[in-house]
Amino acid sequence: MIDHVCLIVNNLEESRKYYERILNMESRESNTDSKTILLENKEVHFFIIERDFPREYIEMQHISIQTESIEAKKQELVEKGITELTMG
Repeated sequence: MIDHVCLIVNNLEESRKYYERILNMESRESNTDSKTILLENKEVHFFIIERDFPREYIEMQHISIQTESIEAKKQELVEKGITELTMG
């Protein structure tokens, strides 16, 4: 079982909006770091951290999900405003 995921991003606010839509979770700012937000529920915690890292490093990070139908999942993401270009 996954406890938490930590992603490094270059733009915290843009990433906040993106992951809130994809994960259907509300975010909150970290109590200890203004460059960190948390999206969490009872099962998993996502830490999204803004850092000035090379683009190549940022682009290699990803989240993998399991689904019974890739087409249904793609349609769900499109309905949330996530285009195929941002799906990777």
